[in-house]
Amino acid sequence: MITDTELKLKGIKVLLKGLGKVEGERFIALIKKEAFDYTEWQRSLWEDKDVEELSREAMEFRKKQIEERLSQLTEKLIEFRLHSEGSNNNPVWGIAFRHKRDVKKFIDFTNRPQSIYIQFFNRIYEFGIRPSFWDGCYEFVDAQEKTNAYPIRELFINKLGFNLNNKNCCHILSKVEEFNKKLKIICIYEI
Repeated sequence: MITDTELKLKGIKVLLKGLGKVEGERFIALIKKEAFDYTEWQRSLWEDKDVEELSREAMEFRKKQIEERLSQLTEKLIEFRLHSEGSNNNPVWGIAFRHKRDVKKFIDFTNRPQSIYIQFFNRIYEFGIRPSFWDGCYEFVDAQEKTNAYPIRELFINKLGFNLNNKNCCHILSKVEEFNKKLKIICIYEI
């Protein structure tokens, strides 16, 4: 449930979007000026619609809102995968793009930076960028982290318990904070 203030703000935004600033303010002035019975007004608001039609319209409106919000979010979200290389006894851990289409959301191919920053919740690490074995993709590995802190191994292996057997189940959702410069890991989940 939202607060009264949030409700008022949303109502004003809807009103102004629907009527425009001038007509919206005129509407508010009319409401304030006249004795207004909200209950009576609401009874006649949807006289020509039955409950099923109102419900369907409300569900369609909500679905459209969710789709718009998701499309805004996914423009800046990138999914990575946990990967390992080297020997099984002492692998080097890294993260790589899960979907090739996501690369262009973050890295400019023509002017690719030498390193980028990745925020792992409350700490920021600088990683060198290197092409992946996967054509047209890139990866960030502990071996290329500038301070040798091994943040990928520390977080994903030591703290979250991923390993060589379940690494493919690890999904890492990141947000582009700054194109060609900074990512922020916002969610890690197992499928």
